[in-house]
Amino acid sequence: MKAGRFFRYRTISSPLDLPRRCLTVLAVKMSNKTKSDFDAHSASAKDAGSAEISALACSVQVRVDQLVAGTRLHFPIHDRSGLLLLAHGAQITTHFKELLIARGVLEVMLHEDDAADIASSACSSQKRSKDGLQIPRYGARLTNPLDDMVDARGLSLEQSGPRIKDRLVRHGATGYDRGLRETIARQYLEACSKLGAMITAVEAARLVDGGNVCAIVIEQLASLIQDIDCVLYVAHEAGRSSSLAVRCVNMSLFGMAIAADMGIHETAVRTIGLAGLMHDWGMVRVPKALLDSSRILTRAEFVEIEKHPLHTLELLRYVSAIPDAVPVICYQVHEKNDGRGYPRGRYKAEIHPGARILHVVDAYLGLIASRPYRLALTSYAAISHLLEEAGQQLVDADVVRSLLNVVSMFPIGSYVTLTDGSKARVLRSGGDNFAAPVVQIVQTSKGEPVESQGIITDLSQAKQKIVKALATPGRQEVGRTAADPYGYRE
Repeated sequence: MKAGRFFRYRTISSPLDLPRRCLTVLAVKMSNKTKSDFDAHSASAKDAGSAEISALACSVQVRVDQLVAGTRLHFPIHDRSGLLLLAHGAQITTHFKELLIARGVLEVMLHEDDAADIASSACSSQKRSKDGLQIPRYGARLTNPLDDMVDARGLSLEQSGPRIKDRLVRHGATGYDRGLRETIARQYLEACSKLGAMITAVEAARLVDGGNVCAIVIEQLASLIQDIDCVLYVAHEAGRSSSLAVRCVNMSLFGMAIAADMGIHETAVRTIGLAGLMHDWGMVRVPKALLDSSRILTRAEFVEIEKHPLHTLELLRYVSAIPDAVPVICYQVHEKNDGRGYPRGRYKAEIHPGARILHVVDAYLGLIASRPYRLALTSYAAISHLLEEAGQQLVDADVVRSLLNVVSMFPIGSYVTLTDGSKARVLRSGGDNFAAPVVQIVQTSKGEPVESQGIITDLSQAKQKIVKALATPGRQEVGRTAADPYGYRE
């Protein structure tokens, strides 16, 4: 479904700032309980002063339900009679909106600059989606430079430095080096921890050194070069976590792996890695109740989730020295080739190549992850789904082909049954031979377990073939059926 530009979001953590001199007026119109809540919410407020109110005139009328929670004001908000409701520099909260509605204030007056950023009704142009919903134009000051770049077809990856593909160490039909695997696992966990701290920092409006974000990418890229299969196996094993930081690190790793397979040069691979690390930071501003909902969301509720790329752009303003392409890629990760993505409903030619790569990764990781409303798909089922979408030109076929090269039709870390009835775990990709990865036998055809150092077989060189994809032991995973292609819970 198409969506328009979203408003500029600011993630400054500050309490509701309501002048004490307003409380008496508000108390007359509120119930005792509501007044008590409002007083508690406003106790730390400062009087903005009549001089400020007159100097910063509010001229745009906006409905309270159109105010965006989490937004920091450059100018104060007044009611229609000129009474100051929220001082400049404060943050709009859901509680503030609820209190206004409770006392009968359904419309407020905003300064035109704030209105251009945070209220959909204040925008001069609006679109309607195919189902008739009104789609506002959001965040003009924040997104216009990016949209101008897209419209000018300024979408390319800087191809400088060596090709990563030429530097990848190939390991053939061998297991993972124990020492290297332990190092990769440790670095992976450290990367997730560091990234989690960065997300917390920007959410609290603290600056983050972009050099530290780049350092994560550089270290992870070095690991990919040493043993790409081992890195993706570690990422697959950690995929059980619902942590935003874990998901972002996995996005970065898989994005860089695909980019490397596509022959993209080092600078651009790093850029994609950076965008993968930061693309979903705005999810911290989406109401948790929506993210944890066990039911299918309404269209209006899903619109709240569709705002997260714009939340991400706002958070990125707290990160220093990131490449210009990173915000563009983050902005467009959820766009789709057929124009039904968000936030702008762009078509393939209008989507940054890095975003098209990360879109496929996002889809793959999303399908193999469990959600409150559905079970995780097996890795094989997720790949099958993406192949269908590539055939329908809904996702970039070149990217899906490289994903197959990187993880195989039976992805690294997944389990399979072979022609003799034995069971195996996929260790390494088979490259162009999608259906014949390198596997390690974990159970004999008689059902007997095999020790950890089981036989390793390159199926491209063996008589054995894969006959069935299995769910990962210990995980609730399902395959796809015609009736239930996405594993929805009963």
